[in-house]
Amino acid sequence: MLKEIIHSIKAFFNATHLLTAKKQYKWFLVTGILYASLFGLGLYFYFATANTITHTILTKTYLKTWLQSNGTVVSFYFIITLIMLQLVLVIYYFSLLKYAIFIIASPLFAYTSSKTYALLTKEMDGKSTIKMLPFCKYIIGIALQNMVWQTLHFLLYIILCFIPILGCIVPLVAIITECYYYGYGTTSMAFYVHKKNTVPLLTFIQKHKGLAIGNGLGFYSLHIVPLIGWVVAPVYTLVAAHTMLHQIDIENNTTHDK
Repeated sequence: MLKEIIHSIKAFFNATHLLTAKKQYKWFLVTGILYASLFGLGLYFYFATANTITHTILTKTYLKTWLQSNGTVVSFYFIITLIMLQLVLVIYYFSLLKYAIFIIASPLFAYTSSKTYALLTKEMDGKSTIKMLPFCKYIIGIALQNMVWQTLHFLLYIILCFIPILGCIVPLVAIITECYYYGYGTTSMAFYVHKKNTVPLLTFIQKHKGLAIGNGLGFYSLHIVPLIGWVVAPVYTLVAAHTMLHQIDIENNTTHDK
């Protein structure tokens, strides 16, 4: 799996080469700006409401009063648990934001994915022949399906946060899960246009979990650079997913030829 994660991250450099060689920086700006706007808005609303929600929970459940009347060990345990819980919740919050963006911007993602495939395969000089409406329905379907599964995972993580010691590693597991599901989403778009009908999507992803995790990890790593990273992250990640599958196609064809 580690080898696949490394290959997946390297695909971001291949994405840069493709976009530079084909001079295709302009056509992904609309998708990037839309994502950056929604992401920034999401950050604002989260930090504007997070403290209020936490304070309300502590007050309404009388946990604050109970903690004040108990020893420091109990208070320390609860504080650690609360921190872990907040980390898991913020990760889940951004996972929901991710799915909202996939659904809202599905036409843009469909166009970007089709355009990338056309550039990689030199099909009609970069003009896509993929039908957009079925592709958009496919993207939305995958997003809704993954949202349900990821929600079930995070309900379990919330419970695990209250278990001493184990709860401290839950946020890390939640981050890996989030990277996996984001990579699952972008890889599914690339998978669709590469017409891999001989292998079911779920079978392919389960066989190549490292590719999905690495793709999602690269996506979130780009967010370290404010604004610019937010703008380029969604399309760079999608193009990287395409270059990964394209490389797999080349390797498979080479193997078959031998």
